[in-house]
Amino acid sequence: MKLMYFTDPHVRVKSPLYRLDDYGERILKKLNYVAQLGHEHNVDGYICGGDILDRPDIPYSMMAKLISVLIKFEKPIYTVIGNHEEFGYNPNSHPRTALSIVTASGLLTRLSMNNPIILTDALGNKVSLTGCDAHSELDKYGRVSDYVDIPEVTNAVRIHVVHGFLAKRPWPQVPVTTIDDILHTKAHLVLSGHEHSGFGVVRKGGKVFCNPGALGRVTASVGDVNLDVKVALIDTGVAVDSDGINIDLLKFPIEIAPPANEVIDREKLELEKEHKQAQAAFVASAKEAIKKFNFEEGFNLYSMLDFLILEDEIPEEVQKLMRYYIEKAEEELSKGGGE
Repeated sequence: MKLMYFTDPHVRVKSPLYRLDDYGERILKKLNYVAQLGHEHNVDGYICGGDILDRPDIPYSMMAKLISVLIKFEKPIYTVIGNHEEFGYNPNSHPRTALSIVTASGLLTRLSMNNPIILTDALGNKVSLTGCDAHSELDKYGRVSDYVDIPEVTNAVRIHVVHGFLAKRPWPQVPVTTIDDILHTKAHLVLSGHEHSGFGVVRKGGKVFCNPGALGRVTASVGDVNLDVKVALIDTGVAVDSDGINIDLLKFPIEIAPPANEVIDREKLELEKEHKQAQAAFVASAKEAIKKFNFEEGFNLYSMLDFLILEDEIPEEVQKLMRYYIEKAEEELSKGGGE
């Protein structure tokens, strides 16, 4: 049985600040190419690792364009929900999101942890598909059950999809699940997304792990900037274990996915990086300052801001911006009757 795996398209209308092209149109071209590749390789279906959308509230105009592309796939598309297409890292918010329109249309089929979808080809070979949506506890507190605890369907290749931060090794200051952490998974093949740079294909402990990298380059991270856009062509053969799984990573041609230097404004990219670094430094210093704040004197956002200014050097323009947003927040709260 042949399946094509792709992840993290991040369909959106507005281009990121540093993109030189029209990101919305570019990502739709990439999805069109995925459909074309699937037809060329005669796949039985497609799997997405989540974050088809970059926001849970994508405008109707872009949703209409996306649906017109997904129709061209012609074969089933199985997916999990990514953190960008749900509210508050809560997959239960799905009915209130734009993605729910696509799942309700039948163009996408959601995977779940406990109810495998069983695919059977013309020769009777079976694949069991399960998946785990992004949620607030994924990859935290040493939790690995989201990658491991799936039904042990017999006489089938078990493929499990997780929109989680699966990596070869730990990352500093980032909640990560390593491949070594989940070698006891009941899946024969674990497919992951979320981490855009990907790690390709890893075979270890009698299991297979794959993240081909994201379709969409939407952040200023090194992983996005240096990304070679790929999809994974999975052939389960006739085996019912990981030894029979073959995976080829198919790279996109440059006319579909141009190199970074053609679509990314380096100057704006550096400005965004500096902004994020400054933002992270401020958050860290704010957390330290809050520990010293005397809450017994009563909590007030303005007094908190004054305290932070005394504790740390905050540029005047940043102070003005913070006061502006506090004022706007108070205005919004006052609309509720002052409660």
